[in-house]
Amino acid sequence: MRTCLFVLIALWATFLDQPAFCQSKNEVRASASASASGIAPGKVAVGSFVGVFIGKGAPAHSIAYEYEFPGRAFVHVNGLGTVPGRGSYRYLTLEKTLEFRDPATGEVLRQVPLVETVIVAAKPPLTEVATQFPSAFRTFLWDSQDSLKERANAVLNKYFRYLPGGNQETALLTTTFTPLQLRDVSGGVLGQVALLLSFPNEPTKGSYPFHVQAAVREGRALSDELRPTNNPSIIRAADKFVDTLVEEMKRGR
Repeated sequence: MRTCLFVLIALWATFLDQPAFCQSKNEVRASASASASGIAPGKVAVGSFVGVFIGKGAPAHSIAYEYEFPGRAFVHVNGLGTVPGRGSYRYLTLEKTLEFRDPATGEVLRQVPLVETVIVAAKPPLTEVATQFPSAFRTFLWDSQDSLKERANAVLNKYFRYLPGGNQETALLTTTFTPLQLRDVSGGVLGQVALLLSFPNEPTKGSYPFHVQAAVREGRALSDELRPTNNPSIIRAADKFVDTLVEEMKRGR
């Protein structure tokens, strides 16, 4: 009886000695691989992960996190694409796991299961992401030393929330709608704009073009109805907004 009790106590002590969190197999392999290569393992801190709707019946989450992978110039994040090896991002996502990989080899560096940090008691808020854009676009030249994706994240979050997407070649950032400051329009007229940014997904040396498409709509005060518009004053306001936003992105820190 004493022997059995001793074994139970030893097993319980061993259990208590384990870390308070669990690593996935991929995380363990990633840490071991990083140690073997002499590169320090990465650190990821998720600040918030909150449920929203990005359209009618379209659930998503708003995520904010910081990360650092010492010794790595770039990492690849699922749903976001290739980004600098250190940074912080806030955007809308459909992903359930935050996964960091080596862009060249595809090796998993870190996997973080995403758990809601705030449980909304009622229906999650609507954070509407634009779904339709005109085929016309404006072309700008990115000639900054900073990452376009990093600068876009910093500036867009002042006015919108955005949903990243695209493929291996092209990054797409689709925003929610934001109000426009209007002039030369009759009283009670409102304007909104949403943007679609597209640019090379992989880091590119030197300057390269990127495109901006704008979905512009108008409405009336005291009404929830909004519709696409060809109103010249509202279109001019949207163009001016885009010019200001791009200049802000280029100015950097």
